[in-house]
Amino acid sequence: MIILRNLPGDNSHSLQYTEINDGNASRTDKAVKFLDNYLHSARFISPMIVDELNSNFLHSKVALNAIKQWSNTIQGIHNINIFAMNHNAGSREINNLEEITKRVYYLSFEAPWLPSSQQQINYNMLINDNNDHIYRYVVSELNKRLVNLTGEEEANLIDDYLSLTKNILSNLLRKYGYYDRLKDILGSNYDYKIDCNRITWKMLILDDHYEHIAFTDGDDKYFHVSKAIFNDFKANGYENINQTLDNYFNMFPREAGIAIEQYGNGMRLDIDKFDKFVGEPLIRNHYKKLHKDERQQDDMKEFLKIQAKQTQVMQETMEKITKQQEERNRKGLFSRLFKH
Repeated sequence: MIILRNLPGDNSHSLQYTEINDGNASRTDKAVKFLDNYLHSARFISPMIVDELNSNFLHSKVALNAIKQWSNTIQGIHNINIFAMNHNAGSREINNLEEITKRVYYLSFEAPWLPSSQQQINYNMLINDNNDHIYRYVVSELNKRLVNLTGEEEANLIDDYLSLTKNILSNLLRKYGYYDRLKDILGSNYDYKIDCNRITWKMLILDDHYEHIAFTDGDDKYFHVSKAIFNDFKANGYENINQTLDNYFNMFPREAGIAIEQYGNGMRLDIDKFDKFVGEPLIRNHYKKLHKDERQQDDMKEFLKIQAKQTQVMQETMEKITKQQEERNRKGLFSRLFKH
């Protein structure tokens, strides 16, 4: 790796190529250790750009495990690494398109309005009354307050970097009587990555038509997703199914308790927590449908069993009645013979 010289305004020690790659030890191990120390450092935020990334780095197990660990454990405001390399999508050593697919956030350009009858707020007014007054006001207030933060404000910013922005917006909305209508929107941060993952999982299940979903007998809490659900991804040029399995398993927020276990042929997930994540009871409804069909089949088997038993009892009764009738007929014949 080559570390570029410091960004303007960064007076920290300049890191050279030899500091990561010098010596006979594994270069990847040294690079990962250096990057890990930087990401966990408690210094002011300053992105580090790594140029000419080694072509084998993103395929190294050491590096991939480190990236997973960073993604799953580092929270809040933290340092970042920016990797740069020449584009070589046709290379067998590293496929940039594949790596970008794994890691990059993307934005959707389609966001249609709800029908007017379903809108709680008339957003059409924005067509003729759209301006940047709120943005300018918030930026102006931030510039004033960030230069003289209280201890409480500093603590709040560490927990939520939007806390000061929310506070400014809340005060503005209270002033004009909109706070009660919009407080739920301000109450939580929108996580675009989680929202994309939610849609990705929902479409995966629906496009698969539940063919690779399975349940364990007697277990109504968990379900299994087979790795075979990703077989069609090969046709789209994404051939590493094991990596795809890892990526989809890691899409779930750890604190949500959705992802229970990953194994060689798939994963085990919580039914109701998964449904809450995607926003509708996909798996629970599928579970109920399967077990409703099973119950109907069991009920039919029980009905046929009872019907067969009733038929048997009726046959035995008819045979008994017939036998009794034959006995009476024989007795009547003998009595008439002896009477004469």
